[in-house]
Amino acid sequence: MPEDVYVDLQYRGIELGRRLCMQEFTASEAYVQCPQPMPVGSTIVLCVAEDLEIPVQVAHVSEQVAGAERPAGMFVGAYGLEGAALAWWQSNMGAAADSAEDSEAPDTEVMPAVTPEEVAAAKEAKKAEPAEETSAKPAKGKKKRRRRRNTRNK
Repeated sequence: MPEDVYVDLQYRGIELGRRLCMQEFTASEAYVQCPQPMPVGSTIVLCVAEDLEIPVQVAHVSEQVAGAERPAGMFVGAYGLEGAALAWWQSNMGAAADSAEDSEAPDTEVMPAVTPEEVAAAKEAKKAEPAEETSAKPAKGKKKRRRRRNTRNK
């Protein structure tokens, strides 16, 4: 089981780095050392061989901080791998290989969209409510400008 693997990273066809160290493989995640990690949720591509590219998603970012446990980088998640990509991941993972097939992307809470009709109804309801009296704020007056005294010797 190799400890460190070196990969190239791409984001939408743009090279992010060459021969970046990849380590800490688990069933569905690994840590990639990268001086400028991508934002969480970004989909990037690991170029592990001339003919093998593995799409992964940034799961966690570790910024460069003094006294940090590890160098700057990011945990990437590889979900739903098949064929050669799955075989490559398992060969670098070692003991956790048996659960790689069952790994799925983590569930996220989806917020429902608000329809234009709901927005219009909310505006109408707000207009229909009686206007509440707010505490009177004192009017902002003009600020007095101080004149600077000429401190030069005459």
